[in-house]
Amino acid sequence: MARTRSLLSDIRLLIVEDETLIAILLEDFAAELGCRMSVTSATAEQALLAIKTFVPQMALVECSLNQSGPEFRVANALDDAAIPFIFTSCHDIGVLPSRHRRQTVVAKPFSVAALKSAILRIRADQKSQA
Repeated sequence: MARTRSLLSDIRLLIVEDETLIAILLEDFAAELGCRMSVTSATAEQALLAIKTFVPQMALVECSLNQSGPEFRVANALDDAAIPFIFTSCHDIGVLPSRHRRQTVVAKPFSVAALKSAILRIRADQKSQA
């Protein structure tokens, strides 16, 4: 029986999240959407390494890891590598530097439907650029 292609069946997804329960929720969500492969990073250093070694095709990024306040090294590295990403954060978009003001933000607490909708928009953009 042929397996039906799912929303993320061709995607390597990077999840950048330091809160264990939210990370597990996002990993389960990625699996539910049929994500080909995902890696979860709890620190900016882990995420920066994953960008180079795992080479994700999309990322979900919390910009305030380990309660340190907003920090954008991971977002900058993803942007530099032209990897689309979604901020999954409780911060107001006003904390985003001008470089990232056009990024999609799914505010915590987020719904699965809101996250799925954001991913669909990015996938549509990727396909229209291909």
